[in-house]
Amino acid sequence: ATFYIWLRVPNPLEFTKKLYRDFNVKVLPGEFLARDDKDGINPGKEFIRIALVEDEKKTASALARIKEALS
Repeated sequence: ATFYIWLRVPNPLEFTKKLYRDFNVKVLPGEFLARDDKDGINPGKEFIRIALVEDEKKTASALARIKEALS
C-alpha cells in the first residue's frame, strides 16, 4: 500500500525541479495528477504529491531534505 502527502507549495513545478536537481527527491506536481473541474480549476494546482513508498529510513531522509528545500 502507498500513502500520499499533498503538500501546498508556492510554485509546484519549480519546487519539483528543485527537489530533484538539488536534493535528489522525486515528487510530482499535483496538477499533473488531476484534471480541471467544470469551473476550469485544477484541485492539485497548488500542491506537490509525495508518495511514501520507501522504508522508514529513506522516507525520513527524503522528508528531511524536503523540509530543507522549503527553508
